Amino acid sequence: MKRSLRKRWEIVGLAGILFSLLVWGWSPGEEKAVVAPDAGGLGSAPGAPQPVEAAPGTETTPAPLLAIDTVVAMVNGEAITLDDLQRNSKAILAEWKAKVEKVAPETWPGVKERILRRQLENLIDRKLILMEAKELGARVEESRVREFIMSLPEIKMSYDGDLAKYLVAKEISYGRLYRDIEEYLLFRGILRQNVAPKTRVPPGEVRLYYERNIDKFTEEAAIHCFAISFIKRGNPEAAAAVLTKAREALRKIREGAYFPDVAKEYSEDPKHAEKGGDWGWITPGTLEKKASDAAFALKENEYSGIVEGDAAHWILWVKEKRERSVVPLSAAWKEIELYIKMLKQEMEIRRWGRRLRLKAAVTYPVPLSAIVRR
Repeated sequence: MKRSLRKRWEIVGLAGILFSLLVWGWSPGEEKAVVAPDAGGLGSAPGAPQPVEAAPGTETTPAPLLAIDTVVAMVNGEAITLDDLQRNSKAILAEWKAKVEKVAPETWPGVKERILRRQLENLIDRKLILMEAKELGARVEESRVREFIMSLPEIKMSYDGDLAKYLVAKEISYGRLYRDIEEYLLFRGILRQNVAPKTRVPPGEVRLYYERNIDKFTEEAAIHCFAISFIKRGNPEAAAAVLTKAREALRKIREGAYFPDVAKEYSEDPKHAEKGGDWGWITPGTLEKKASDAAFALKENEYSGIVEGDAAHWILWVKEKRERSVVPLSAAWKEIELYIKMLKQEMEIRRWGRRLRLKAAVTYPVPLSAIVRR
């Protein structure tokens, strides 16, 4: 069940990350979680910075890096600085950079630009909503802000409750921390009072989502596989030497040698050899077909003979197996309900932000390309 829970949170993780950052902004001491997140039309806000392409045949000179206190947006006379944007984007940028660099590192600049564009527009909406709330008299008691600051897990656990050490380590003033926490609590209260009541999730919507997305709650069959691979050679003499080496490794395993030790000594796959041939949990198709078919035919804690693949010879060991399984609706209910609720709340906040922008003065003193470079 724990594996299934992790998988489902990976599925809905992006929406959760985007929503939590949109709604709560920066939360001190709490760091949240490839198709790049869509800008969602946020770049189309009046005056929003747009990417600018150089004319064909021209060269552009990189602009100098921006200072951390550079104003990136003005909202009714109040500034949003580069520091605000970076702190609110740190967690989601780290999350997506790790994902993108695994599959398409060359696309990272574009992904980063879309994330920063979205985060900047989220900050503007958040500030507009806070402004309206303050105009209507919404406040947070000073004692509540102070109490919340001292209850932050990071201060209690990593700094033994020493607020001064925390401020020095984070390079943040107490005034800045107080303001951030005050706005966080105020915005949370606004959401609970004005947004949450409008975003209830009927049971029928939960069932419909589950039925239409059953694949997201299905965990495919998988094996925890170890492999020793021997790269095939073209000429007969070298090919014979490879097979001799493979037979020697297999003999040691059959005589009782520990599979990972043999893999470290014999495998010609450096990436996995240093881990004792451990491929981790894999699904059908992870290895080349002949090796994959042979591996999935093995029983738990069983090893193969020499398997001839298209590019290599393999010796395989299946440490553990798990069968295909489907998470029942009852177990997934609360997570689906939360996911739908987050999406509804995000849409409600965007509608609120769009309404406030109609009478707001929002300007962007710095082009987005300069923000991305920083």
